[in-house]
Amino acid sequence: MEHDASKKNIFMGVLLKLAFLMDASDPRDRICAFLAFQEPNENQIVPDYGLEVNDAYMIISESIVKSTNSLSILGLVRGTSSPGSLPSWVVDWRVKEMTQGNPFDENLLSSRRKFDACSGYQHRTVDKMTITKSLPVRGKRLSEIVAVSSVIHHGHLPLNRRFKIDEVLNSIDLNLTPEKRFSLERDQDDLYKRILLVLTAQDMNVFKSPFDREYSINRMLRAYQNDDRAFNVPEKYLDIAKQLNDIGGMHIIYQKRVFYSGVGLFGLGPELMKENDLICILHGSIVPIIPREQKAGFELVGQCYFENWMHGDLVYWKEDEGDLFNLI
Repeated sequence: MEHDASKKNIFMGVLLKLAFLMDASDPRDRICAFLAFQEPNENQIVPDYGLEVNDAYMIISESIVKSTNSLSILGLVRGTSSPGSLPSWVVDWRVKEMTQGNPFDENLLSSRRKFDACSGYQHRTVDKMTITKSLPVRGKRLSEIVAVSSVIHHGHLPLNRRFKIDEVLNSIDLNLTPEKRFSLERDQDDLYKRILLVLTAQDMNVFKSPFDREYSINRMLRAYQNDDRAFNVPEKYLDIAKQLNDIGGMHIIYQKRVFYSGVGLFGLGPELMKENDLICILHGSIVPIIPREQKAGFELVGQCYFENWMHGDLVYWKEDEGDLFNLI
């Protein structure tokens, strides 16, 4: 059964990726053209050309969530051509411009997952899905954003211009209130290491031991500090500098910014996030999510990386104890 679910997720991943690349005179064909490749099952998505484009995209997005018990589509939400025309959680296959950069769970196409923030909890349909503009989901609020770096990151730049750790820390420090600023550590080296790990979406689990972690992080930091615009890195740091460049080449930082939370942890999220946005774990999403509270519910801003919360180790609630979030 687990194997079947994995195959289903892989198919959906391919479908979601390729649909953005397709040109079609009818916007519904961008996604409906791939539905013929589904494996027959009771949750098979049926194209309906009687629906308006917005309704079709909503129904298909809902169906993908329901059939996969996953919220991975939230990493592909890129905004709409007409703001407000689609709910924030619905994928708009007409829009190619990213609003949150590459998804953190980009390896949806693989059976191997780098992160598991929701501790394996799957999305369960809360109410019967109909043509509504909301998606009810379960999860927990972890914290809120108290400061956002003004530095927006891009790929294909030398390390020191790509990561801009000094600028990130200065920007966050300036945006913090005096009482929150006091909570930032004074150990500059430790702050540098934390920001470097956040910018590369690395986590404790990638290291074999605490010694390996400290050794690797120290080398990454030295490589960053010794880099310049001409990539004149001292020979002893060449291999780790290449590793950093390879990580940056994955564009995980593309169009993202570093944020600081009310619980003293850093994270990496979409450039559109703001102070007071929430940081949550939603069941079915293998990475944390940033929602923005509105009167009618929660507007999705995007996925994020959040220190210490990427592997489900700290999930303290049972699956049926998740709070309700109504995504709009």
